[in-house]
Amino acid sequence: MTFTERAKELFGDFLNRFPECSLLFLATSQGLPLLAERAEGREEAFSAYFTSLMTQTKEVFEKLELGEPRSILLVSEKGFFNLMPLNEALNLGIAFRGRTDYANLFHTIRGLASDLRKAYEEMGP
Repeated sequence: MTFTERAKELFGDFLNRFPECSLLFLATSQGLPLLAERAEGREEAFSAYFTSLMTQTKEVFEKLELGEPRSILLVSEKGFFNLMPLNEALNLGIAFRGRTDYANLFHTIRGLASDLRKAYEEMGP
């Protein structure tokens, strides 16, 4: 099994558990989309946005001497967006519009991120 195949499995499990998820996205730190669910053909645009956001956040953290960002969480009245660097090579993006089971969501996101890191370490890109 390749890393991409394993990531698709993990994405499928996550989306089955949280069908209200609006976007689930995996991209390289250079901005290349690897896997996207519910992106509706906008994978490259999302990837460029995520890469820009992560780059800018890293610059701000560096200037504030806060270390490396572990997660970026943006919240609005309509939902939220979470961007996480998984390692030096990969970023995970998740968006939700509307309400969901927040009690289990963030624990599940951390588990997904951990499983993706492990699969990447074991299987490579």
